[in-house]
Amino acid sequence: MEYDLQLRKEAKAKNVPTQKPAVTLEDDTDGVGFIVSTVTDPEATMYEWYKSIAADAGKTDVIPAMTLFKTTQKITFVDDDVIKGQRVFYKVRAVNPAGVGPWSEPVSKVQ
Repeated sequence: MEYDLQLRKEAKAKNVPTQKPAVTLEDDTDGVGFIVSTVTDPEATMYEWYKSIAADAGKTDVIPAMTLFKTTQKITFVDDDVIKGQRVFYKVRAVNPAGVGPWSEPVSKVQ
């Protein structure tokens, strides 16, 4: 306690996220793109979203390699970078300075 200063509250380290998130996809209100969302993880400081586009929009059993699409603190965003007739896959995981949580199950939808 230098200079008679006290911390207002104790600093508490976060645990590694352990909740398996779920992704929901809805059509965007303007008809182009998707509203992508998940539920809040109390241990998360950020969310890593991965995305891929299927070669065949009719197949859901083969998931193409997914790449990092977005890192954000928000649990909902709009993806307008979607082409009509293509199947898009998404997955997410919670992240904080202590580590990363488990992946969600991949979900997909055709625009």
